[in-house]
Amino acid sequence: MLRDELFSLPLSPMKLKPLFLAIVCMNATAVFSADTAPMTLRGVLTMSDGYQFALVSEDASRTKWAKLGSEFDGYILKSYDAPTETLTLERAGKSFTVVLSDGRFTGAATPLGTKATLADAEVVVNQMQIEKLIEKSLEGQRRMMARGIEQAAAQSGGKAAPEDIAAHQKAVMDVITAAINPEQMKKDMAQIYSETFTKEELSAVAAFHQTPAGKTMIERQPAIQQRMQELMMPRMAEAMPKIKQMNAEFIKEQKAKVAAAAGANKTDAAPADPAAATK
Repeated sequence: MLRDELFSLPLSPMKLKPLFLAIVCMNATAVFSADTAPMTLRGVLTMSDGYQFALVSEDASRTKWAKLGSEFDGYILKSYDAPTETLTLERAGKSFTVVLSDGRFTGAATPLGTKATLADAEVVVNQMQIEKLIEKSLEGQRRMMARGIEQAAAQSGGKAAPEDIAAHQKAVMDVITAAINPEQMKKDMAQIYSETFTKEELSAVAAFHQTPAGKTMIERQPAIQQRMQELMMPRMAEAMPKIKQMNAEFIKEQKAKVAAAAGANKTDAAPADPAAATK
């Protein structure tokens, strides 16, 4: 209504300029007067299909990675201004803003740095499918073990039966698996995570794992780990001769130091020359 009435008025060009400035100022005032949303914007991801926003509720009990157009705590994400790092939301026809956090909650929210519980960490560890990662690692060990056993059998002079090699390899891997104890390893990782990360950080990680990108990252971790092992194994093998040589030289140097120290101690303990004592 107001806009239609303004444009229907017979205004001269000289009067249009101040009127235009007044309208701009009114709009700017409306934007800057938007209330701050009772939540924290912890992070922004630039994805191929747009932005993803890490939002934390005022009481830090809820965390979500959300896109524009989606909802969080009753607020609809409307727009994002990258230069000012400001996210605009809407609720019940009213606009709200939240600025990318510098590590603090706004308003009456609980401070960051809440101590994580073991249950908080277990959520993240379970999402990461640690069992698959350990199993992939053990598969790499099996391959290395098989090659080592075959080489040892060939160097022994006799030809070991394939079934004997397989049985020996299984026995060795059973010992390694028992020592690693995947179930206990999973519990240990949860304990480490609970001591390393805060409740809010684990909540944000868990929320990211629920996104398509997070799920894809988890699914591909075993394959990535396997490829990393394949890259590392030949490099380690290439470095082993040099390491053996360095170890041998270190042992030789240490023996020489011990011998030199022993010789010095004997010299210090030798009795004085009697003839020199009578002069």
